[in-house]
Amino acid sequence: MEAFEPHLPVAAKTADVIRLIETKSQEEVEAFILQPAVTQKLAEEVVLHFAAEDHLGDWPTVLRAWADCSKERRKAALRILPNEVKTVFKDLVEEYVKQNPEDSDPDHDDLAITYEVAIAYYRLMVHGDLDEAANATGKSLVLGPPNVYATLQGAMAKVPMPEKPGDLYVHHLDPVLDESDDAPRADLPEVVTLTAKNKLWLQGGPSADDVCQGELGDCYFLAPLGAIAHHDPANIKRMVKKSDDRYVVTFTRTIRHQNRAYRIPQQVELPSAIFAHNDQGVLLGARVRVQRGDPVRRRLKTMGGMNDQTGQYEDGIEYLQTTYELKTALWAPIVERAYAALAGTYGLLADQPPVSDTANNGYAEIGQGSSSGYAVLGCLYGNRFRYSRSIEVTDPAAADKPGAELFNLLLMINDQAKGTSPCLAIPTASVSWRNVSKELISLCTQQLHSHDGLRDAADLDPHLGVLVKKLAETADGEDDALKALDSDNEYRMACTEIMNAVMSRRLEAPWAERVVKLLSALALPGSMRADRPYLYARHAYAIADVDLQLFGRWPVPDYETNPVLGTPFGNLAEMAAALPTLDTHASTISLVNPHHKNAPNLNGRLTPETDTGTFRLSLAEFLDFFHSVDYGVVDR
Repeated sequence: MEAFEPHLPVAAKTADVIRLIETKSQEEVEAFILQPAVTQKLAEEVVLHFAAEDHLGDWPTVLRAWADCSKERRKAALRILPNEVKTVFKDLVEEYVKQNPEDSDPDHDDLAITYEVAIAYYRLMVHGDLDEAANATGKSLVLGPPNVYATLQGAMAKVPMPEKPGDLYVHHLDPVLDESDDAPRADLPEVVTLTAKNKLWLQGGPSADDVCQGELGDCYFLAPLGAIAHHDPANIKRMVKKSDDRYVVTFTRTIRHQNRAYRIPQQVELPSAIFAHNDQGVLLGARVRVQRGDPVRRRLKTMGGMNDQTGQYEDGIEYLQTTYELKTALWAPIVERAYAALAGTYGLLADQPPVSDTANNGYAEIGQGSSSGYAVLGCLYGNRFRYSRSIEVTDPAAADKPGAELFNLLLMINDQAKGTSPCLAIPTASVSWRNVSKELISLCTQQLHSHDGLRDAADLDPHLGVLVKKLAETADGEDDALKALDSDNEYRMACTEIMNAVMSRRLEAPWAERVVKLLSALALPGSMRADRPYLYARHAYAIADVDLQLFGRWPVPDYETNPVLGTPFGNLAEMAAALPTLDTHASTISLVNPHHKNAPNLNGRLTPETDTGTFRLSLAEFLDFFHSVDYGVVDR
């Protein structure tokens, strides 16, 4: 009997089985497809093929062969399958047997319906109990007019009803006196109205600017999501769909069985009332992006009518109606909420067996931060996903230059916007709080012994001593070790005093400039001015674009090498020759803070209105402060 080749693509495997069915007897076909290894391979591939390709191809013929096998032998063969695959495959086979009597031709339409029923076992429904605490004190927010919500200083504020100045009665049939834009007039009362269009994304499609992180510590998820929206917005459109009054988000789960991992789509359905918030109106999770259009003013006149007190008819009153149109981009909070349901059931990477209580608090699961944000890309991409990786930013031998892997990644990002690369890189970057702490300890220790770098700084010595002592106690601790200092009053006071003393001296001494940046990176509550951030440690940023300035021959990026396997890049010699010609001061890199605010602002030039969290650094400054880059590579 011909051997089964496990590494052939799906189409070839299908063709092999079809060929066997056409050329071998029923007994030979049955003996072949009921072998344990073949059973598992076929079952997994049939489920994956249906789920990933969304069409049937030749698989009904394969199921016909299964249907022709004896029932007892089918049962025995199915026992070896992992439960996730068995559920779907068993239903497909058994329903096929029912719907297709012996010797009948496979009905593709009927099987398509059967597939939809079977795959429903993979569907999660998001109910109001996703976060019990929020629902106990708050309300649901319905995503549809007129219940449009906007954000105001981080809190959710319902769009007000039309404002009625004085006792002015406004009727929807008021006559229009002037339909053109009318300037405000002091002698006319003004009524403000708002119309709303709730959309998954604004006119330009999904954008990194749509991501606005809330109080949950899930930047490890939202930063890659923003990077996808920037580099591959089509994938957001693939993931998120609107169906009637529901939203459907498609992730990818990883199922591990017998030292093998394979991926299967996982749909999460959300009703239109999805955002639980507390009684202070604070949204749980990411904010909805609300874009306000320009005001349109019209001069109108009230209908007029009989005055009940005087018994006299009174003419209508002229007034200005100012209308604003609000447009909302809903996709980011929708995806976040769906991910909370997914992670609450299958773990942060969607690769764990389902928990018994599917109504557990998924927000608690995703909101505590993670060091494996790069691995989330597998769950966001499915079969297009190649690999993910976390790398150090600089080359140990040349701290002012990017390492080989980062250089190759920068070349890929620089080129992929042109649309010519065979794959896409989805990158994020972060600052290590351990490195920041250790550098602060070193700088402050040196300053305690010498004030050459900052004149008249002796009064800072007690505070510098506290800073060194407290940081030294946490520098080698776990990821959450620094959190203990957030509530340490002595430490917070020391940070505040140091920041106040050196902020104005930043141009006076390099030591002061560096300390301000490092202290800002730790971002301890109350220890510094909130409107003067730099770069936050314990936080992930999406990398948007790079603009490299090389004054030599440009290396061609290596798209094929998978560094996870430990193999070297094929363009190392070209990169080594080009790296000395890379001008890191002229080259720039654009980053996006998923908070949608808090771009570096030590000089105080940004206002809340102009601070969108998107900013550009020189590559030299990026290499000097960021410590790691996480990225995934996916097929176009």
